[in-house]
Amino acid sequence: MKLNLHIIGDALAIEKSKIISDSNIEMELVNVRLLPDDPRQCGDQYLYLIDHQLSEAYLQIEKLSLIILNDNGADLKINHSWNVILMAKNEQLWDVFEKVQGIFDDFNRWHEALTDAILNRQPIQQLLDLSAQVLNNPIALLDISFIMIAKSGNFPDRFNDPIWESVLYKGYGAVENIPQQYRNLSDLTIKERKPVLVPPLSDDHQKRIICATLVQNQVPFANLAMTNLVSEFTVGQHSLVYHIQQLLEISLQLPKPDQNVNNDICYLISQLIQKKYVDPDLVKHFFAARKWDEDDAFFCVVFDLNSDLTLTEYNHLVYLKHLREALPHAYTLFVDNRIVSICLCKYGMAFPATIAQMISPKLTKLALCASVSLKQPSYEFLAAAMHQAEMALQLGRKKTMDQQIYTFKEVYAEYIIQVLSKDQDAYSLCHPIVQKIVKNHDQWSLELIHTLWIYLQNGKRISQTADKLFIHRNTLVNRLQSIEKILEIDFETIDDEDLDMLLISCFIVKTKHRLL
Repeated sequence: MKLNLHIIGDALAIEKSKIISDSNIEMELVNVRLLPDDPRQCGDQYLYLIDHQLSEAYLQIEKLSLIILNDNGADLKINHSWNVILMAKNEQLWDVFEKVQGIFDDFNRWHEALTDAILNRQPIQQLLDLSAQVLNNPIALLDISFIMIAKSGNFPDRFNDPIWESVLYKGYGAVENIPQQYRNLSDLTIKERKPVLVPPLSDDHQKRIICATLVQNQVPFANLAMTNLVSEFTVGQHSLVYHIQQLLEISLQLPKPDQNVNNDICYLISQLIQKKYVDPDLVKHFFAARKWDEDDAFFCVVFDLNSDLTLTEYNHLVYLKHLREALPHAYTLFVDNRIVSICLCKYGMAFPATIAQMISPKLTKLALCASVSLKQPSYEFLAAAMHQAEMALQLGRKKTMDQQIYTFKEVYAEYIIQVLSKDQDAYSLCHPIVQKIVKNHDQWSLELIHTLWIYLQNGKRISQTADKLFIHRNTLVNRLQSIEKILEIDFETIDDEDLDMLLISCFIVKTKHRLL
């Protein structure tokens, strides 16, 4: 791994006044050497040690990095384009050499561990944990809308920073909490392609932030951000964030194994399921990159244990592994102590029965049960699909504990009853002419409502309705005539909108009276 003079200075705990260098964060030094006797043998990729005055011949070299052991820096003759660390003369040359060599070795081991993790396609959280080992301040990875993806490092127990307090405790950064000077950081970092430090170190300011935008396929992926919560920033730390940015961007470009493709957007699906705001353009880009088009239909499947135990962040991994094997083309993730699979219809999961067939062996083996939502037309309905699957599980278990798989379609009526039971004024939603029938709440009125309900459900077909009600056709005709007379309507001329309202109104009355 290459370093620069600022990183070496930080590791040696050198005072700022003893470092003569610009604020360039590029890293070009590959190792440390003693200064050769012949200036022509010097290379700009090495850091050289010297404990004596330089001859005039060296001053002709335009680029040189040095550690000089000298007590009187004012008498030194150096080229102003050089990068120099001044150390006390009482330090032994070989002791300093070994210290600096140890710094290179330590950073090389860190770099090797991080690159190995990248090549092994380790999760982003593990990459960030490894990255934080060389940083003095905690670091976080936030998506473009400032929603937390991962965080690492030691956060202080108490601190006063509105950006980080918001991110850590809410999971996202509220725009109103972000100081004006930070709000356009993403645009600035995309333009610079290097980490931006605001305010710069030259300004007298107590709070600073380093922000770097990670780019994947020329599109912004996330923001790498760090504030000086623990210690003041240095150019060395700024340089390391730049190096970490470059390595993480490499990790984003590597092809992922097919079985892990859903891991990349699990956090995004999780945010949408939990109704957290995510930039619509970001969602569209991420999903399109994984061939999930805006109008692709899907089912949401929720899994839970068929026992008194509950799924937790500690025991869910083994279940995830097995369920991903059962549904290899679904997005399977852990959300709110539930394992959730998003099954796209176009990948052979177009019917609940098909999904049930795929997961049944695993449910038996793992002692799990599952619930399936209605088919959803777009990823915009992820939260609704999750709610449906949750309610299917909850209400289905109330009816019977013996099933492995519940569907929202099976419990739809019970769900509507549950919702309406909480609304004491549900009759106000009914069509006025239905309210006219049920105003007395007698048995005959409810019988007429039931007849009207079955009649409308069967498309106003007399024979089918009579069969459903187990009554004679003539009896049905008489009832319908009574309804027309009471309501002062004609079923032959009533418009479709009124028919829809009548159907819904009958449903409300029947659910309130438990007639379904």
